[in-house]
Amino acid sequence: MSEDQSTQIKALRTDLRSQLEALRESGEGSREQAQELIAAQREQMQSILTDEQRTQLETLRAEREANRPEGGHRGRGHHRRGPGGDEDTGTETETEAAAKTNSVETRSWGSVKSGR
Repeated sequence: MSEDQSTQIKALRTDLRSQLEALRESGEGSREQAQELIAAQREQMQSILTDEQRTQLETLRAEREANRPEGGHRGRGHHRRGPGGDEDTGTETETEAAAKTNSVETRSWGSVKSGR
């Protein structure tokens, strides 16, 4: 990603953060309004990227979606569930958890930007 692209995307993110914060603070914002702001920012970001970068980004998103746990939860702010839908009993060992983490290849947007 070029320095100019990086600067433009940082500005978009800063602007989105400000808009979302203002929406939250107003007390009148809805989840739908927030999602509309995010979608608009995503479209603006897409227009900054080259065709090749957009393809890489879509590939990264598809990989993340494929690696997402069943139920689509992203991990933060969600309760862990055991096999029967009950709360996780916490019986998974650290070694088992590390093995799961290490078995999934992850790529960050930073690696896509730098072409790694």
